[in-house]
Amino acid sequence: MKDHERKFLEDTLAHHSASIANELREGFGTEEIIEDRNTLTDNGGMWVRGYLTGWLTLIRGCSTGNPNISPDDIAEIGTLVDEHGGRIAGEVYS
Repeated sequence: MKDHERKFLEDTLAHHSASIANELREGFGTEEIIEDRNTLTDNGGMWVRGYLTGWLTLIRGCSTGNPNISPDDIAEIGTLVDEHGGRIAGEVYS
């Protein structure tokens, strides 16, 4: 993943966690997506990973013409979700 792509995804998690939480609430019951006020469930975390993967493919496709992502990209997205998942869980909880 390129630096600007990672920065975009980090900014998305940092500045749009409330919007992401609202999207999660619309599709799932609270018990399905958060374990506690600071922890997403596996289902919640996977949903956020899919959300970010969609953004990455869009950004990459628009900037390079090739929207393909690699296993390393998926792993890096997982790391981002692990780092920022507590913020999203907190928004869902509130």
